[in-house]
Amino acid sequence: MASLQQAKLPFKFLDHALLDLLAPSSGGRLSPDQLLSFRNALLDALPIPLLVTSERDEVLFVNQALLNLLQCAENFPLGKRLAAFLAPQTQPLASPFSELMEEKEEDRSSEPFTLLRPNGDTVPVQKLSRPMMWNGCELTVSALFDLTEHRDVNEHLLQFAYNDRLTGLQNRDCFLDSLAQEIRRLSGSEGYSFSVLLLDIDRFKLLNEQFGTDIADKVLIEVTERTKSILHGFASIFRTGGNELAAILRGVDSKAYVESTLSRLQKLISLPVWVNGDSVFPSACLTAMLDVPKGLSALQVMGRLSAAMKVAKKRGVGYALFVPPAGDEEGTHISPHREGAVRLSEEIQTSLLDSRFVPYFQPIYNTTSMQLIGFETLARWQHPDSGVLLPSAFLSEAEESGLVTAIDKAIVSQAISAMETFTRKNPDLSFFISANTS
Repeated sequence: MASLQQAKLPFKFLDHALLDLLAPSSGGRLSPDQLLSFRNALLDALPIPLLVTSERDEVLFVNQALLNLLQCAENFPLGKRLAAFLAPQTQPLASPFSELMEEKEEDRSSEPFTLLRPNGDTVPVQKLSRPMMWNGCELTVSALFDLTEHRDVNEHLLQFAYNDRLTGLQNRDCFLDSLAQEIRRLSGSEGYSFSVLLLDIDRFKLLNEQFGTDIADKVLIEVTERTKSILHGFASIFRTGGNELAAILRGVDSKAYVESTLSRLQKLISLPVWVNGDSVFPSACLTAMLDVPKGLSALQVMGRLSAAMKVAKKRGVGYALFVPPAGDEEGTHISPHREGAVRLSEEIQTSLLDSRFVPYFQPIYNTTSMQLIGFETLARWQHPDSGVLLPSAFLSEAEESGLVTAIDKAIVSQAISAMETFTRKNPDLSFFISANTS
């Protein structure tokens, strides 16, 4: 990109350099053809794209730098109106040439334009112009400055300022800006509505401590992707904290619809995440404000969601709460998903008494000899209504309710008993059993 001093050079050149060439030299005056050739060579040597237009905005001259910027042949711009390949920008970019733009000289102006190349590509440029008289004709000399690099830097800075690098989501600042924008739209549009959702991953600090930040980050990324798969198409999702996501649901104010969405989201989030051979069972508390009322600021909405989240966290993992109407402290509702979680805990206790948690045995072979050397014990729940269930269906609630130890004992006890029976029937075999406990 041209520097400020380079930007001023064309006009100094046109003011002084050509006049010096016209002055008598020791060898005599230059011929018109020599002067024209020398002038064109000098203008083509300049790194600044230059063009000269008539009072009707017809292009009379361009230098090589401008042809390079246009990526075209020499005859493309000549004779054309400037508007054929240069259009004013409706939303100007901030220019690195603001120092020039602020100059108060009446015969100089600077404006942002979009340059249209013959192949259809567009380039943001700054046009610095100056009128001049020549042989009674009013001409305009313009210099163009490519703002592509400047635009790319701006976009990179905005990306850095408003996006979370780990998840790719927009961050808390962007969430508050977007929320404020929705609130302004709410105030100015009759019939418009939107809802806001806050999601907080349970036991994320413990996850960091036990497994390390790398695995915790992978779990966060997976939860983010699962959230996007449920809310994709009608919500904007943000990362507003270390283990916290937020979403703006536009045009959504139905409690039944949001309840259904939250239930599906929690069920998807609770599926195991496989990381380096280990399974992690995440869960999340959710709070939602339905049909955001007028008169609240973005910070007030966020504050009420955060306060509701504290309530949800105190009640246990996997809670989904609705933010109550203003002044109604008893109006927070528990989601059907959590009511289901309470019933699930009761079913687990009943099934433990009925010995419905049983081991399944997966054989382990020596990869060289293909000889059976042991078994891995897998826990399964023989549910009276739903059939055989995998741990993903019950482990999270079992851990939260303190029943996971009883399940472990039941599985290990049955596994030992089964292996003793197997050994009696196959005394010549030597093998081991492997069991995972929580």
